[in-house]
Amino acid sequence: MNIAIIINGKNIKKCKEFNELKNFLEQKFSVKIYQTNSVGDGINKTLAAIELNPNYIIIVGGDGTINEVVNGVMLSDNPRKPVIAIFPCGTGDDFVKSLRPQNLFSAISNHRIKEIDLIKIKNISQNNEAQTRYCVNIADIGVSALTVKIVNGSAKRLGSALTFLYGAIKSFLKYKPIKIKLQGDNFEYQGKITTVVFANGNFFGGGIGIAPKAKIDDGYIDIVIAGDISLWEFLRHYPTMRKSREINHKQIFYYRTKKLVIKPLSQGKFPVEADGEYIGNMPVEVEIVPKAVKFLI
Repeated sequence: MNIAIIINGKNIKKCKEFNELKNFLEQKFSVKIYQTNSVGDGINKTLAAIELNPNYIIIVGGDGTINEVVNGVMLSDNPRKPVIAIFPCGTGDDFVKSLRPQNLFSAISNHRIKEIDLIKIKNISQNNEAQTRYCVNIADIGVSALTVKIVNGSAKRLGSALTFLYGAIKSFLKYKPIKIKLQGDNFEYQGKITTVVFANGNFFGGGIGIAPKAKIDDGYIDIVIAGDISLWEFLRHYPTMRKSREINHKQIFYYRTKKLVIKPLSQGKFPVEADGEYIGNMPVEVEIVPKAVKFLI
C-alpha cells in the first residue's frame, strides 16, 4: 500500500506526534512525504502526489491544509482518487469536529471510509480573475472573513479559541456592514449583513458552532445570515455559539439550499474565506457537490 503524507511546513515543530506517525507508517507501508512551503502549495503537492497513485493521502495540518489537499484532489485528472486521512495539527482544527475520525492508527487498520460533500465556490481571486475553489467545511463573507485575514496575519500564540475571539473583536471594530443581494433555492435576502456563512460542517473559528444542524453528507449547504449585528450582540451570543446552538435573534436567519448567489450592492472589495483561508472577493456563487471525496474515519 502506498501512502502520501502532506504536512504543513509551518506546523512540523509544533506537531510533536508526527515522528511517531511517520515511524508507524514506514514500518508497514511505502511512504512519501511532501512538505508545503507557502500558502497554496498544498494544491501543488497534492497534484504531484496523486501522479504516484497513493491509496491514502494523510494530511498533517489544519483546516487550511485540508482545503488545499481537497482542491488538489478535485483538480487532478487522475481517475484514481485517493482516500484522504487527517492527522490534526492546526490552529482551529474545526473540520474534524464534524468528521469525527477515529485515532488515525486505528482508522488505517479498520479502513472505515465516509463519502462527504463539498461546497463549490465561484468568485474573484486575489489576482482579480474568475476562479473555482472547493470548500470542505465552512466558507463565509463579511466580518468573519475579515477575522480570518486578521488571524492569519497574527502569531496565534493565544490558542485557537482566544486567537479567533481576539480577531473577531478587532474585526467588528473595523467592519462596516455591507449591502448584498442573496438568492438561494427557496429564499432571498437583500440588505445589510454582518456575515453570511455557507456551511458543510458545524464549526469554525476555533470551535464556534455556527451551523448546528449542518451535516457533511446530506447534500445541502446550511446558510446562516447575520444582518446588522453589533459587537455587543456578538459577545452576548458568543457562549450560545460555542455550545453549537441556534440563536434566537430577529437579525439572524437559518436556511438550507443546494445553490446560492451573492452580489454586493455596496462599492468596494469584500473578502471571501473558505476553511480558514482568504480566497479572494465577491461576487460569489456556491453549490453543493454531493459525495465528492472519501475520508478515512
